[in-house]
Amino acid sequence: AAMDYGGSHHNGPGPDALLASAPFAKFTPLLDDLLEHEELVRSAPHELHAHFPAVKMASFRAALATLARQRLLARAPLDMLLRLTALLRGVFEPASSLVLSLDAQSANAPLHPHLALALEALLTVLAIMTAPGIPRQLRSEDLIEAVLTFTKTHLRVNIFPAHDISYLRPSSASASANTLYTGRSDGESDDDDDVDDDDDGFGDHASDDNSSAPLAAGGARGKAPRARKAAKLRTVNMLTTKIIDAFAAWRALVQLTTHSDTVVLGLTSMILSTFFVEGVAPLQLATLPVIQSIFARYPLHRLTILEDILTSLDKLPVSRRGLRSYRIEHEIVPFLPGSA
Repeated sequence: AAMDYGGSHHNGPGPDALLASAPFAKFTPLLDDLLEHEELVRSAPHELHAHFPAVKMASFRAALATLARQRLLARAPLDMLLRLTALLRGVFEPASSLVLSLDAQSANAPLHPHLALALEALLTVLAIMTAPGIPRQLRSEDLIEAVLTFTKTHLRVNIFPAHDISYLRPSSASASANTLYTGRSDGESDDDDDVDDDDDGFGDHASDDNSSAPLAAGGARGKAPRARKAAKLRTVNMLTTKIIDAFAAWRALVQLTTHSDTVVLGLTSMILSTFFVEGVAPLQLATLPVIQSIFARYPLHRLTILEDILTSLDKLPVSRRGLRSYRIEHEIVPFLPGSA
């Protein structure tokens, strides 16, 4: 049966003719396949990956991005795009609560298919929202807040604890129904002796033998190093790569539309939180253009941004070892907390 795409918001060809045209040849079959699973997304979104895996969602996102670059996506039926974004939200939003296990047995496992699909769905939503000429109805504050919540939660719950022991959850909270890749019993050691110090771009880390010790406010107990061995946490690094891709879209989204104070403050808080985590330099580099765009576009929030940075500097090591350099638009910018 032919798929009903809804009405059109432009004066060109009808929706069926447009989506059957040559530029949409790769996009439309994947769209039809995805829309056929709407009921599954409503009832059991965690099962969608068995019917529409992450690799297929990535192909769909690539086809959608091609249409966006050609300024054709904005000509697609608005009802269809709203239906699509609602479906995609139904895919990524339930995955906000998924927790990765950080044990060594799970380190080299592939990303869980449900989470992998959710990340692709999130990036597809961002691709739609940042497409040239896209109607403002597709950039609703509610949808933007859902994307923000997903991103912020995975930073706090999965990415930060994998790199910095000051963000570790209590052991009682780490085991839950939403934990992925739990590969050992609670009584087993968390020893990482089999993990080497190869640097994969997310920093090499010191031993986390003190990870079970109580944490002082703002850091690890005593002089224990904050950084953790995350070089071989393949699942965390794959998640981080997708979140970095999301921040590239966030910059475009900040520049495209005016957001509410709630969204701006939430996005600012999320970005600034990355600056005070050890071992996530690529992530920090990805967030700098976003906070730069917020600072330029929202003058009323500049003082708040500066205050948040200055009041948080005591969390960073005051030494030349704590120096961080970032390349921004062909310039290397050093960041040394002690010189602020």
